[in-house]
Amino acid sequence: MLAEYNNKQAEANKDGLDTANAELLNVATKISTIIKLVAESGIAIGTVKNELVELEERKHYLEKLIRELTLSSRETLFTEEMIAGLVNQSRDFIKAKNLAECRQFIKTYINKVVVSGETVEVLFNINIPNENIDGLEPIKSVEDVKELQREYKAM
Repeated sequence: MLAEYNNKQAEANKDGLDTANAELLNVATKISTIIKLVAESGIAIGTVKNELVELEERKHYLEKLIRELTLSSRETLFTEEMIAGLVNQSRDFIKAKNLAECRQFIKTYINKVVVSGETVEVLFNINIPNENIDGLEPIKSVEDVKELQREYKAM
C-alpha cells in the first residue's frame, strides 16, 4: 500500500515538474522576446512594463514550485519494512528495559496515547495512505489493556 502511494506521488510530482518546466521555458522566452523587441524597436519600456512584471512574477512562482516539487520527490518516505523495523526495535527497547531509548522512541514516533476504559489507542506521527479519503492519515493502534498487560508480563 505504501509503495503504491509512493509511486503515485512520484508520478504526480514528475508530471507537475514537467508542466512547470515547460511553462517556465515559455515564460522565459516571452520575457526575452519582449526585452529584445524593446531594445531593437526603441519602444518605451513603460508600454510593456506591466506585461514584464506579470511574467517575472509568474517566473518566480514557477521556480519556487519546481524547487518544492524537486525537494518533495527527494523526501524519504516510509515503507512497510521501515515501519516493521521500528516496531521491532521498540520491542527490543522495552525488553531491555532501556528507559532512555523508550522515551526517545515515544517522543519521536508517538503523537498521542488515549486510554479509555479497557482500551488503549496509540496515534503515531507516521502517516499512511487512506484510500477512502485519497490522502494520508496517522497510523492508529487500538489494543485491549488486559492483552497488553499479558504481553508485557510474557516478556
